[in-house]
Amino acid sequence: MTEHWYHLVHGKQFGPYSFKGLRERVQMGVLHPDDEVLRDGAKEWVEAASVPGLFAADAQVTVKVETVSGVEPPVAAAPRWLVPTACLVVGIAIGMGLMALLIGLNR
Repeated sequence: MTEHWYHLVHGKQFGPYSFKGLRERVQMGVLHPDDEVLRDGAKEWVEAASVPGLFAADAQVTVKVETVSGVEPPVAAAPRWLVPTACLVVGIAIGMGLMALLIGLNR
């Protein structure tokens, strides 16, 4: 028989989960050591960090990742302000270079 667990987040109860399901929530960053969990049949909520094997370094969870062939991953676009700012910086640099050249010629 599978053991059922519940996860308490900001007073809201989630679950039931198997122990493996709890470990998957740890891997996803949803379940934290200071969160409270409850095992089916237990009377009190406990800190998740106190559950043996839940946060163990050797506890491995396999996450299945599916890929679609022929589809490129999304590429983040440059921020809208980047190109105008780059043009402004280049323009200032050219202007300063021309001023230095003109000052040098007038001496």
